[in-house]
Amino acid sequence: MRFSSRLPSSVSYASLERVAEELEHARSLFRRLGCLVVDVTDRAIEETAGIILDARKHRIQP
Repeated sequence: MRFSSRLPSSVSYASLERVAEELEHARSLFRRLGCLVVDVTDRAIEETAGIILDARKHRIQP
């Protein structure tokens, strides 16, 4: 599946405006899909994994 940008080709990919629009598009998609979003800033991989496993445990009941 290919996602196309809604920005004109004259906009630089690394511009602050482009990055902000890409982030908002991603946030909107994550909200629509109900995705878990984990802020991994200053977290060890083990802590991040624990958050994900806890979230799965609470969402998936056997």
